[in-house]
Amino acid sequence: MFFTINDLIRMKSIEGLSLFGGESGITNTISNTNIMDNPDTFDWLMPGDLVLTTGYVFKDDTEFQVKVIKELSEINCAGLAIKTRKYFGEMPKAMVEAANQYNLPLIEIPQNYSLAQISNAVNKEIFKAHDSLLQKSLDIHESLTEVTLKGGGLDEIAKAVVQLINNAVIIVDSKWNLLTYVEHPHNPYPLEKILTLNKKEKVFPMKMTEDVPDDVASLKKSIKRKYEADGKTIICRIMPIAAINEIYGYIIVWETTIKMSKIDYVALETASTVAALERIKTKEIEEVKHQIRRDFFDDLLTGKIESINSINSLAEMHGMDTTKNYVCMIVKVNGYDSKDKGDIIVKKRNLRNKIERMLLLIEELSEEKKINVVSISRRNQVILFIPMEKTKTSKEAKDFTKEFGKDFYELTHKTLSPIEINIGIGKLYDNILKLDLSFSEAQEVVKMGKKLSRNNHILHFEDFIIYHLLESGTSRQELENFYENTIAELVRYDLENKTNLVGTLEQYFAYKGNISEASKELFIHRNTFIYRLDKIKTILNTDLKDAEESLEIQLAIRVMHLLKIH
Repeated sequence: MFFTINDLIRMKSIEGLSLFGGESGITNTISNTNIMDNPDTFDWLMPGDLVLTTGYVFKDDTEFQVKVIKELSEINCAGLAIKTRKYFGEMPKAMVEAANQYNLPLIEIPQNYSLAQISNAVNKEIFKAHDSLLQKSLDIHESLTEVTLKGGGLDEIAKAVVQLINNAVIIVDSKWNLLTYVEHPHNPYPLEKILTLNKKEKVFPMKMTEDVPDDVASLKKSIKRKYEADGKTIICRIMPIAAINEIYGYIIVWETTIKMSKIDYVALETASTVAALERIKTKEIEEVKHQIRRDFFDDLLTGKIESINSINSLAEMHGMDTTKNYVCMIVKVNGYDSKDKGDIIVKKRNLRNKIERMLLLIEELSEEKKINVVSISRRNQVILFIPMEKTKTSKEAKDFTKEFGKDFYELTHKTLSPIEINIGIGKLYDNILKLDLSFSEAQEVVKMGKKLSRNNHILHFEDFIIYHLLESGTSRQELENFYENTIAELVRYDLENKTNLVGTLEQYFAYKGNISEASKELFIHRNTFIYRLDKIKTILNTDLKDAEESLEIQLAIRVMHLLKIH
């Protein structure tokens, strides 16, 4: 396929060629022949040229002889062939030493051959090699194209590549997450024994991939990387899967079975093109599916679907179980509102990465809890639809979803830190057509939680019904008047004396008047709590025994939070 110096020396049509130096360049490919008959020849020489000469131009100049070798090496010529007998008794020693130094093959041409004969014979072999290479390239292209025409995806493309280049192959996406891999039966370092091969997860450590260019212009050919594992050094050849100035992934050749030849690189480049077309097709299909899915959930969450039969068939298509009821949960990622300042492009990329990771974490947590949670993303929010058996009560659904939210909050902070999220949960309804109500409630809770500035990041709508009622039907002035007539005096006392009587009162109500439990929550002695309670009763002029009066004070505390006064 490629005509090399080694092939030249073994030619049967030209016998008696001898290699005198530069043996390390014996695999150099010859792409053309050129004759050196004057000192200016360097100006039109090309990489891959086999330079033929009688040596007349440098026969009496040892310094120029060394320069010739050095110059040809720097041009990346394939080699230098000299017909020595005419002007030299033997091959010049200085040229042999220079040939070894610069790794340029130095060949002696027998006296009975002219330079024209050598040139013609070599060019004939070059044309034969090129013709063979072209045919093999066409065969490779046809083989890989046939795979895609038959509907084969990346799995089939990878199998075809392994058969063509006789090495194991791994295909990853643009973020180095595994798409597929195919082992080679004679691989001395099996992939599964050395690598962690889980789909949609990273295969290689960051130190191996971080300096790989991520733009097509800088990565047009395969690049070499070394993978170190258990004292072994494994050569990997990385070829980008790219089209229209976008990288869709990478093909990584695990070069452990045989060393790749030039025709193997042709196969790899062709596979890259075919894989890029497959990735584009897959991406377009996914975008259509995503739009259909998006339209369905948009209609579902805005209450536009009215027929139970329509919603059942569509819901099943998008992974929902119509034999179950659903609760809506919203996870909002803070710090990414449109009004937030900063580099918009960087923030959008960071947000997208976090949202994608969160969707994976939801899948992980769902598998752990053995439920099929459906999730979608909208800007800086992830919306979850948590299934409930129809026999579940509202309280059971509330307890389960709050526990799920708590586990997800902890998992997110453990995995994606630093990140700040708020979780709002709607109520359980007995009909999937009412899921828009649960969604609206979850939205309201997220908004209310931010307004109240509480430290609790997992909030359920039922815990905020009073706040909802207070805000939705009462003006701010009315709320301020109500607050002033109830607990304002207690709040002012706290501010002036740096006490925490309002917090004490909140815990008193939270533990339904159980002083022992409430004092434990505040980490104070029971007698201290009683002392504070007596002080509260004096300031508010109440004994806290009247039910109506206690309800009024509890409402006033909520109004205080709503108005952000304390």
